[in-house]
Amino acid sequence: MIVALLKTIFWGTIATILATPLAWIVLAYIGFPVGGGSIIVLFFCILIFFYCAAFEAFYQEESLKNKIYFLNTKISKDPNNIELYLHRGDAYLGLKEYDIAISDYECVINKQSANLLAYCGLINAYENLKKYEIAINYCYELIKTIPEYQEVYLTMAKLKNSKGDYKSAITDLDYFISIDRQNIEAHKLKAYICYWNLKDYNNAAISYKNLIQLNPNEPDNFRWAAYCFKKIGDLKQAKENYQTALMLYEKYELTDSSFYTDIKESLKEIDASLYSNNNQKKLTETDIDVEAFYGNRYENDFIYWCYKTNYEPDDAGAYDAWIEEKQEERSSYFTDDDD
Repeated sequence: MIVALLKTIFWGTIATILATPLAWIVLAYIGFPVGGGSIIVLFFCILIFFYCAAFEAFYQEESLKNKIYFLNTKISKDPNNIELYLHRGDAYLGLKEYDIAISDYECVINKQSANLLAYCGLINAYENLKKYEIAINYCYELIKTIPEYQEVYLTMAKLKNSKGDYKSAITDLDYFISIDRQNIEAHKLKAYICYWNLKDYNNAAISYKNLIQLNPNEPDNFRWAAYCFKKIGDLKQAKENYQTALMLYEKYELTDSSFYTDIKESLKEIDASLYSNNNQKKLTETDIDVEAFYGNRYENDFIYWCYKTNYEPDDAGAYDAWIEEKQEERSSYFTDDDD
């Protein structure tokens, strides 16, 4: 125990020595006053932080080891007590000694086949070992043994996602959601798999719409829904969701977030695209002249002119003012050319 404590102190000090210069550089970069004495203060602050974190980890590890020692003594006196094996398995799981934990959980199941906690421990241990196929097989075994435990479908979907079996994971999630439609975690996982792994933006959008219904005050749900609609080309829906997200970011004073800035830029892009798409209207003879003169830059010039002159593209009179300016510019061009 003394050796372990000394190791904790040693590595905490090394980590502090390595982290202090980096922290000093970062603080200096952001303009924080880091003069002569401040580097010493910074060093001791980081030292205290690492020591607190290291001692907490050390305390937890020693507590688990003491618990195992106590349980070993109890098991030697009462070898048929499955609760003792279950608790010891949990302790080994906490120490990341997964193989020993698996042995204890299997011992419990051999003595009591319908022990839910032992199955969950086994699945957890094999997941941490990245042996997803074995963990999934235990999920199927759990379904047969304890069919009323429906949460296993959500666990199985997570494992299949980690394994790369995305379509099967969606099947499990759809079944679980049909049972528990209010489960936010399941909807989030389905949205994530659809968006990132399957590139199925339509179903991802549906999942985010479900999340919006479950939690209408979460701005990120609207932001992700907007991403999906933008991917599938539904710019009006994307704009509506971006606007709601922007409103919620402002409501909860999250305007410092980089997402807030990104949303504002995205809205500008969408406005420009919507204007370009929706202004395939009949042009007057004057408009035709201007379009012929400015060619393919016609629509983009108007949007840029609006931003430069603080007009909104939909403002009354904006379009006419722009046309008038272009006509004057065109007249000036031809007048100069004649000269």
